[in-house]
Amino acid sequence: MIICLQALNNLAVTDDNKVKIVNAGALAHYVKLLRPERDQSEQQAAAHGLWMLASNSSCRTSIVQQNGCTDGQCPAVSIIIIIIIISDDGRCEQWMPI
Repeated sequence: MIICLQALNNLAVTDDNKVKIVNAGALAHYVKLLRPERDQSEQQAAAHGLWMLASNSSCRTSIVQQNGCTDGQCPAVSIIIIIIIISDDGRCEQWMPI
């Protein structure tokens, strides 16, 4: 699984690929891989992938709306979402309590 995730992350270097990855439904898999019962290397690769995808504003919106990201199901994801929301250009685009 980790090799597939790293390959997907490698594809996420362009905005076009980021949008394709999100549109293909990969966000749910990223979120599942962040759960505490997953291997630490899977969690790190998933967090890195979400961080990469979040550099695109439309992907960032999809990440915030993804089940498990901001509804408290996975604390690690909620922490990443706070970073995503304020990381674009240093301004707070949206405040979401977790």
